[in-house]
Amino acid sequence: MRHANLPVLVRLLLAAWLMVLPTVAFASSSKAAFNRLVKEAERLYATGKYKESAEKLIEAYPYDPNPRIIYNIARAYDQAGELELSLEYYQRYVGSTEGTDPTLLKRSALAIDRLRGLIAQRDEARKKQAEEQARIEAEAKAAKARAAEEAAAKQRAEEELRAREQAAAEARARAQRNGKIAGFALGGVAVAGMVSGTIFGLNARASRNAFDHAETVEDKRRLQSTTTTQALIADASMGVGLVAAVLAVVFYPKGGDVAKTSTEVSLIPAAGGAGVEVRF
Repeated sequence: MRHANLPVLVRLLLAAWLMVLPTVAFASSSKAAFNRLVKEAERLYATGKYKESAEKLIEAYPYDPNPRIIYNIARAYDQAGELELSLEYYQRYVGSTEGTDPTLLKRSALAIDRLRGLIAQRDEARKKQAEEQARIEAEAKAAKARAAEEAAAKQRAEEELRAREQAAAEARARAQRNGKIAGFALGGVAVAGMVSGTIFGLNARASRNAFDHAETVEDKRRLQSTTTTQALIADASMGVGLVAAVLAVVFYPKGGDVAKTSTEVSLIPAAGGAGVEVRF
């Protein structure tokens, strides 16, 4: 009976071995992958590539989920300056329920306190930097606004100056036009006065000659009165013409602004008629 059951037992053992064989093969392959990744992580860590080393350990962890791998990941990130990631993995190691080392737990706790302090300091520094940057930007904006306001004020001042200069130029042009008109008008008056004075002067001379040749007292009185009147009119006309000529010269513009000259004209008594005195 025992010999008859032997083939059955062999078949059962063979089936059990075939069922276990894939698991053994998978375990052997996983172990090889784990070792390869860990060695690569150690090489990267030794060359100062701490972040890359942590990433390799993260790849290795599923093959052998040992808490020490988590600790090494935290340590590699710590060396890389990845504060938040390092703090996260240190906290994961401290939170592991089994497989932890008391010494590593103590180191992890100290590292957590240190990293929290560094993160707080960094955040505070970033906050101050942001505030300083905001202050600088605000000052730059204010300076830009002041510069724009000053430029606008300067432009307004220049426009006002140009407007005043234009108004002054227009006033000078009007004064020149008015001066020319006044000069021409006074020139006409001067010519008329001179002509009238000349005519009455000649008439006065003719009357004087007639007075010299008159034979009666009545004729001499009449001719004397006529001569005196014509002489006065001649003197007055000549005086008016002279004054008008002087004023025409004064008021007529000379290449620019109207001449600002004070002129005083007065009539003074003179022998045989009236005289003219002009003061500048």
